[in-house]
Amino acid sequence: MSNNEPLHIFGEVLFDHFPDGNRVLGGAPFNVAWHLQAFGQSSRFISRIGNDPAGLEITALMDAWGMNREALQIDSTRPTGSVRVMIPDGEPHYEILEDCAYDFIDEALLEGKDTQGILYHGSLAVRNPVARAALQATKARHQGKIFIDVNLRPPWWGPETLLPLLEDADWVKLNKDELAVLCPESAGLEAAMLEFCELFDLETLVVTHAVKKALSLVTDNNSTLWR
Repeated sequence: MSNNEPLHIFGEVLFDHFPDGNRVLGGAPFNVAWHLQAFGQSSRFISRIGNDPAGLEITALMDAWGMNREALQIDSTRPTGSVRVMIPDGEPHYEILEDCAYDFIDEALLEGKDTQGILYHGSLAVRNPVARAALQATKARHQGKIFIDVNLRPPWWGPETLLPLLEDADWVKLNKDELAVLCPESAGLEAAMLEFCELFDLETLVVTHAVKKALSLVTDNNSTLWR
């Protein structure tokens, strides 16, 4: 990835709240923008926060880290995103705040110009029709690659919204359990990855795995390369 290649990141920024009282700033799209900044890759982060203490903390942290927040919208009535993380029997479960600021990313406030490079987005931030329309408008003006980070958090996803996103994608990242949900009939991980790539005509598929860490499949002119 070239330092001069434009990077556009669309999606949620939120705080994860843990049972011990700790909280962590995150949201998959925000984490990508944050870590890209650490590698000297400035990005255009498209999201929405509340006009509240959590939102003010996010803007202060972004400014301190040197992140571009020109496309970060401020919502005067809805709160900044929040997730309650519960860990019964050692397995995390997530209670995701509904109708928060990032659900209402406003299409009317987006820059009305064509973009190039890479557009990264998650699947959680389009659970609401308002943000979904903003993403569609963003993609309609984008002339580069599209990378979707799948995040299946019940009840905030459904095939009717997820499948069109996958059909638009060039690159996809998800975990092995999410792949099993989307390709339930495949015999094994590698077979599921091949089926998924063929189904959505993907260039690259990355599957995270607790044991293997990550497995990627790159397709090029009907050939495949495993990494």
